[in-house]
Amino acid sequence: MPPQTTANTKGGYEVDFVKDYDEMDDVTCSICLFVLREPMQSESCGHRFCKSCVKALKKNNNDEYTCPKDRRSMKLFNDKGKEREILSRMVKCRNHKDGCEIHQELRNLQNHLSTCEFQEVPCRVEECKEKFQRRFLVEHNTEACQYRLKSCPFCFEDYAFYTEKEHLCSCDIFPLCCDFCTKTNIPRNQMKFHISDECVKVPKPCEFVLLGCQKQTTIDNSLKHNNDATQYHLSLALNKITEQQNEIIALKSNQEKMAVNPCYSLFKDEHIIQIDDFQRKFREAVSGVPIKRYFFTSRLQKMTMFIFLKGHNQKSADHLSIFFNCAYGSYDDLVDWPMNATLYWCILYEDELRKCKRTVTKDGYEKTGAFRKPEMNKKQGDWGIPKYVSWTEVSNLVENNVLRLQVNIEHH
Repeated sequence: MPPQTTANTKGGYEVDFVKDYDEMDDVTCSICLFVLREPMQSESCGHRFCKSCVKALKKNNNDEYTCPKDRRSMKLFNDKGKEREILSRMVKCRNHKDGCEIHQELRNLQNHLSTCEFQEVPCRVEECKEKFQRRFLVEHNTEACQYRLKSCPFCFEDYAFYTEKEHLCSCDIFPLCCDFCTKTNIPRNQMKFHISDECVKVPKPCEFVLLGCQKQTTIDNSLKHNNDATQYHLSLALNKITEQQNEIIALKSNQEKMAVNPCYSLFKDEHIIQIDDFQRKFREAVSGVPIKRYFFTSRLQKMTMFIFLKGHNQKSADHLSIFFNCAYGSYDDLVDWPMNATLYWCILYEDELRKCKRTVTKDGYEKTGAFRKPEMNKKQGDWGIPKYVSWTEVSNLVENNVLRLQVNIEHH
């Protein structure tokens, strides 16, 4: 059986015979000049060619091939006798220059190359582009290949060798040394706990840090520090008590001022909005027409509360709608804009009960510009809840024909 044909632009075998043959030996293709592969012989001139070389020739007008040596028409036949002779000749391995000393009949060459220890082969890992002699396959797979799999000795996960540094830098079980004490072999995923709960050498703030002591000590030295600094800590505590007493006195003074000064009650962040004679105003209300109430925040922003008793449009006509915006005020030039706050409001019922709580957040009103700096005689956007509470709920929350709403502003 002839050896398998390999991808080659030449038709014949490119081999070296073990013994030297006469120069007149006719085993060479007259076209490709290599050893004949599937030889064909001309009946007229006797020249021999590889079958694949003949197929590359063009036929003449007589639908016959022209001999490339003597330029005469020729008829060809398969020379099986010559083929058997050639395939029986002993040849050297193609890798003999690299050290292979195996000799075999030409017909067995391809089988030998499939197992030849000196044949160049690629790595079995597709990403690896290395090529090497087959005899080095085991060494490459176990020692040289950058893509070989390794098992982590700490977490036992497999990783490609070229990622070893990256893996060891993130391995949860990789042993570390504490930077503060002498303990070693601490798994990476336990180091945080060791630092926070176990290590007695980690500097930590003094337990009197809130009083003003800036000293940092280790756990094993904290008792000594507390004993040495007892008088200092006592002094800090007394200073803190004095400071708090002064703050209490100041707060009480401010409360007294707020009680007698109307300005303090005007500029605040909690307001009660009251709608008297509610039943009549509800009967006369028209969808889309609001009752307006104005108030100031503690930071001097003037605000408008729009109360639509029968909804701000047809879609919300069976609900009470609440909207807010900033109105043009006398103190606008003293205020930081836009107003950065969250609004909370609810209905007050029987003094202590607060119903239907709602919130207007910054994400909502930023889109409409409701809380940007107002301009005189220019329409300001607004933002709120179209369907705040239904008519049925409202009727149950009116007390003595009065509807009370509480508004709170939380500045950021």
